[in-house]
Amino acid sequence: MLRACFSCLFVAIVSLSAMAADGDPKQKVEAIASEYAASFNKQDGAGIAALFAAGGIHVNPAGPRSDIAEFYQGAFKAGFDHEEITVDQAWPLGSDMALAIGAYRLAGKNQNGAPIETGGIWTATYVTEGGKLKIRLLSAMPQAAASEVGGRLMFDAPTTALLRAVLDEVCKSISGCEIGMRAHLASKILEAATKGEISTND
Repeated sequence: MLRACFSCLFVAIVSLSAMAADGDPKQKVEAIASEYAASFNKQDGAGIAALFAAGGIHVNPAGPRSDIAEFYQGAFKAGFDHEEITVDQAWPLGSDMALAIGAYRLAGKNQNGAPIETGGIWTATYVTEGGKLKIRLLSAMPQAAASEVGGRLMFDAPTTALLRAVLDEVCKSISGCEIGMRAHLASKILEAATKGEISTND
């Protein structure tokens, strides 16, 4: 038991060291977020799709989508033309993966010229593809899916199920002793989202 714990600790240290040597994961995720928002603000769905890994998926309470460019063309058609993205926390998952959480805000005008706006929390899993960090799974949880109960922000059942699906996807390929470290990081994302905590100060 003690040997297994030391082995897991060694894996965690090696993973963190590898990512640190290759650059701060938060800086890498922020660079992706910046490109993402810039493409959105240019209404460039293909540009957003290029930030996803092969087979990348965007998930919201309506369900998963792999046709990323087409999905965003629908958002542009609805009148959204501006996005702001913040990255609150990012964690390395080994030397070639990362996990992050943050917030987003979309704004624009509908067909009648009236202002429209929405926003919420996002979580994402990143993988290295072609030497670059890319989005494997992006989950967006609108604020409308959350409500305050007893002073605590709670997500509705579909959004909670969505978060659990995200965690399942993150952990799908994990084996051996790495399970403990990676599952712990993933569970922290679920816990933070459930409580409405999206910054290290919460």
